[in-house]
Amino acid sequence: MFNQKEETAAVSTTISPENYVILKQGNYLYKVSYTDIILIETTDHATTVYTDKTKYTTYTSLKAFEELLKEYYFEKANRNSLVNMNAVRRINIKESYIEIDKHQVQISRSNKQLFIDKYIDKAVQ
Repeated sequence: MFNQKEETAAVSTTISPENYVILKQGNYLYKVSYTDIILIETTDHATTVYTDKTKYTTYTSLKAFEELLKEYYFEKANRNSLVNMNAVRRINIKESYIEIDKHQVQISRSNKQLFIDKYIDKAVQ
């Protein structure tokens, strides 16, 4: 799905005043703007952070990302996915999934109406 470079990273515990997350890759630190993050997914113990160009794999919990990004229009689509609502292209209401870039993210039944409402509210603004 992605031809971009995959990187293993560890995320910092704060967002800087300039609104970016610090990701650690080996001996390097990378600044990733929260606006560049389109999707965060977790499987087993690994969490993948997707941007338009790159994906980073970290062992930071989805809950930690949720706490860091809650005020930046990120919503939990299901128990394994955190979505940047600004990146949502469309929502399939019948089959309950969100389309972001080349990704389809399933929406849980309990979050479906919340996503529809937030998507409509964002479109109206």
